[in-house]
Amino acid sequence: MILARMVGMLGPFDMEILENGQETFKYFTEEYDLYHINEETDQLEYIITEESSLEQHLQVSDVLFIDFVRNMLQMNPQRRPTAKEALEHPWLSYSY
Repeated sequence: MILARMVGMLGPFDMEILENGQETFKYFTEEYDLYHINEETDQLEYIITEESSLEQHLQVSDVLFIDFVRNMLQMNPQRRPTAKEALEHPWLSYSY
């Protein structure tokens, strides 16, 4: 369910991550649809992601802050900023 919330809020995982993931098969079908096994019925059930927004969950209107958080939550580690890059984000140097 956490993966579904992440996808609903931040968008889908990069195909590269899913294809190379060692445990992708535990959470995604061969077509890369999210699923879980219902413990009561032992049946596979597809998980429909509920779209939401980071702005909605953070409940702030600061566009730079939202951009900063979105960058920190980047699911692809190759596209996620390093600590040094994160410290250079404009939100951290903005005077309020």
